[in-house]
Amino acid sequence: MYPRNKRFFNNYPIVIDTLNSTQDYLKEVVKSSKKNEFICVIAKHQTRGRGQRGNQWHGNLGENLYLSFLWPKPKIKAEDIFDLNILISLSILDASRTYLTPEIAAKLKIKWPNDLYYEENKFAGILIENSWSQALEYSIIGIGINVNQQEFTHIPKATSISKILEKKIDLQEFTDNLLEIIQRYITNFDTSRNTNKTLYLDHLYLKDVLAPYRIENRDFLGKIIGIDDFGRLQISESETIHTCQIKEITFLA
Repeated sequence: MYPRNKRFFNNYPIVIDTLNSTQDYLKEVVKSSKKNEFICVIAKHQTRGRGQRGNQWHGNLGENLYLSFLWPKPKIKAEDIFDLNILISLSILDASRTYLTPEIAAKLKIKWPNDLYYEENKFAGILIENSWSQALEYSIIGIGINVNQQEFTHIPKATSISKILEKKIDLQEFTDNLLEIIQRYITNFDTSRNTNKTLYLDHLYLKDVLAPYRIENRDFLGKIIGIDDFGRLQISESETIHTCQIKEITFLA
């Protein structure tokens, strides 16, 4: 059901039936092992998956993809760290579009900073945790993707790839495909960062669309115009451009 015979860089993924969180599990692995090689952990089910801002990632047994991987010593400066979000977002986007018609695939968007949407519904999320010394020592990147789940009782604005496609997806095939795409993006990372940012902006959720937002308890209508060189979201309101960190802006749409 999950890839045991395909390597992620030089190592086979660690596949476990049930974990509290692949992110937490990998952090424990890192404490007692080398930090100079790629390590990937996949769970068939998570009981306490974590997302951005401490949110939990809910899903049903054996229907979705939950993985975390260690990226050792990414060659990236602190001011460029959002390039990691861009790379992983594009990887998920590419893997998901493989199964969809061009018309449907065009409706897949990246919601700043860490989610992927189909129309108004979330189908994937990303959590990136970095360890710094004098430089970036390693990154632990968590990915949750709704692949085959059909019912989202406690999450009203959610969907899955199979629900979009209206048929079940081969989960192992999807996982293999995603890991291959991630490897390709990482291999080309140093030479493709400008191209990656352009692609990210091309697929940015609500870009150039008038929508409601909240900053410091004030609601307003604005348009996302892009991100700055540090990955902060930029929203125009009349003659004003707001530049926002992750916890400074609330999407109200």
